[in-house]
Amino acid sequence: EMSACLGPHLLQDLPRALSALLQLLKSTTEQAKSELLRLSVITGLSKLVDHFPSFLGAQLNDILSQLCDPSLCDVPQRGEKGTHAQLMQKSHMVRCSMAKMVAPRVLIPSIQHCFEEKRQSQDVVGLVALLGILADNIQAMSKVDVVDQCPKLRKFFVSIFEVVAVGYKQFSEVAVNKLEEAASSAFLDLVLRCSENVFRPIFSTISKWAHSSDDKDRLLVFYRLAFRLADKLKGLFGLFAGSLVEKASSLLEKVNSSKHGDSFFSSSAVEMNGSANSDSDMDSEAEEDEEENSEEESEAESSDDEGPEEASSGLRFGSAAWKCQRLATAILDCLHRICLHDSKQFVTKQRFEALRQPLLDQLESTRGSQGDFQQLVSDHLVPCIAQCALSAGDGSLWKSLNYQLLLKTRNSSASVRFAALLVLKELFLRIQEDYVFLLPETIPFLAELLEDESIEVESECQAVIKVVEDIMGESLQSYMT
Repeated sequence: EMSACLGPHLLQDLPRALSALLQLLKSTTEQAKSELLRLSVITGLSKLVDHFPSFLGAQLNDILSQLCDPSLCDVPQRGEKGTHAQLMQKSHMVRCSMAKMVAPRVLIPSIQHCFEEKRQSQDVVGLVALLGILADNIQAMSKVDVVDQCPKLRKFFVSIFEVVAVGYKQFSEVAVNKLEEAASSAFLDLVLRCSENVFRPIFSTISKWAHSSDDKDRLLVFYRLAFRLADKLKGLFGLFAGSLVEKASSLLEKVNSSKHGDSFFSSSAVEMNGSANSDSDMDSEAEEDEEENSEEESEAESSDDEGPEEASSGLRFGSAAWKCQRLATAILDCLHRICLHDSKQFVTKQRFEALRQPLLDQLESTRGSQGDFQQLVSDHLVPCIAQCALSAGDGSLWKSLNYQLLLKTRNSSASVRFAALLVLKELFLRIQEDYVFLLPETIPFLAELLEDESIEVESECQAVIKVVEDIMGESLQSYMT
């Protein structure tokens, strides 16, 4: 409380006070490790940050480094009490106070400096904490600060996403997901503060960074980010996403296992056989944090805002097959969100035709286990194709889509035939009466599938027929003979 009472009179002694507090946090003696002592130190640091946010410059790097130490970034379990929980909560409060009270022109260079230190030491927990401070600082910026800091932040976010991309080779799956989520959240906070003219060059820079490199892991980062942007910006993202259609179409072809196997990532993928967890202490800390908060993580994974669902549970993290599946999933989810929020006729004839065949060919990309393929189809591919068709709103485009889809029902694989029927059923469910005009060319294929050797395919065909009958209000039995 002395800082509040003394006010400006403490300024001449502020550097010594901060140095003393930071020295206690850095100390490795048994006494200094006491959580009660550390709580007292953090409380004192909190008062100094609250009362003298403009005078921390010389020691700001050290303050950030200590506050983002893994020992102060644990997340208490729900309902947890005691000194440890208080220490973590107080540390979080100090980080939030710094983000909101220190000027961006002062804080951001220090964040960049500490980010590089944490990157070199592979401290993922510290990196995530720093990104949290950056996100809070961006939210607190004035409009003038946003415009002034955007050029610097554009370069910084490219560096951040590069660390995430490299993480696919160096870190564990838990660590990568946490880092990617923190980076994306901070970037979204910046995007929401930008005008269209300010955001466009930022998005263009990141897209170029991802697509013009031999490091294909950058594409994983970019398209998962693009999904989040499409989900957050909704219809506005269509203003920037036009250039992605051709790129996404080409990438879907390249990661199709029926055409190219896993060759797209096989040259750069690093098989993860446990070495990632032993490279540094931060991975084990991240995994311990994951276990302690399994309930919160499961809730987060079920939320659309958290990013594309994982479609590769049976594939090994870091393998070429896993990366191909992850990229395909991210692209499908991104396209689905763009079409879902399309209010400006984004899905033109040219774009629909560019996407049609690559999307349908994903029905034959049976990578991984049967469960992996079923999840890819039901959770990602079916919604994407149906929404693209609905957004196109053109009967001539539906006709070509329907015919190419029906050809998939004659595939030699029962899994592919079943998946094609899932898409067909969803098209009827989404488009309803407007899709019925395609029934004459569809019925012969349905009649064949009613006699399919696979019980599952036959059953799904009957489900499709039931949907059509409900829409038409009459039986199709007479048309089947």
